[in-house]
Amino acid sequence: MIRPIKLQTLKNKPSSFLENHKNDMVWIRSDNGLWMEGKSGYTERYDYAGIYTLGDAYEATSHCGPEKRVQYEPVGKEYILMQLEHHARMITKMSKILSQIR
Repeated sequence: MIRPIKLQTLKNKPSSFLENHKNDMVWIRSDNGLWMEGKSGYTERYDYAGIYTLGDAYEATSHCGPEKRVQYEPVGKEYILMQLEHHARMITKMSKILSQIR
């Protein structure tokens, strides 16, 4: 899965599409925003949003009607690398601060 796909579009695709992409990692977006981790609440920030497999995301949202405007946005490798770099910088920074406090 390369581009975002709407729930209503996925419902109309052959079942083999979902089977072939069920382990793709996605964010869930609906009319209230991105779903947070644990499917509890909404956010507009990707770094607060939960990341789900397409299979789990579909299972959690397949009951939703078109008014909810549910779509699945693929989580790109670039995003994951960017987050890893950010967290590595933060760990280095916090380690330096911690060493000064001791």
